[in-house]
Amino acid sequence: MPENNQQLTITPYIVNPMTWFEGKAGSILGYIDQWRKPILVGGDTLYSDTYMLLNSTDPQHGKKLWIGRKAETQQKLQLLQQQAVKQQQALGQPATADKNWIVVTQQELQ
Repeated sequence: MPENNQQLTITPYIVNPMTWFEGKAGSILGYIDQWRKPILVGGDTLYSDTYMLLNSTDPQHGKKLWIGRKAETQQKLQLLQQQAVKQQQALGQPATADKNWIVVTQQELQ
C-alpha cells in the first residue's frame, strides 16, 4: 500500500536483489543460502544469465535450464561453456561448466 511507503528513506546505494550479470548469483548467495546451492537455475539471456547458470547451481545434482530463443545464441552459449571448462581444467578444478544443462525452446515451454 502506498501509504506504508511514506516512512521509507531513499538512499544512494543499490541493494540486492541486483538482477543483472553477477548480481543474480550474488542474490542467490545472499538471500537464499550461502552454502546450499540451488538444484535448478534458469535463464534465457546470454551473459546476463550465464554467470548465474555457470556458478550458482549445485555442481553435482543441480540442473541449469537454458531457454533458447535463437540458434546463434545457443552456439555462443556452447562456446562460453567450452571456455569455462578450459578455465576450470587449467585451475585443477572439476570441469562442470558443460554438465547438467537442460536446453529447451520457448515454444516447448508454452
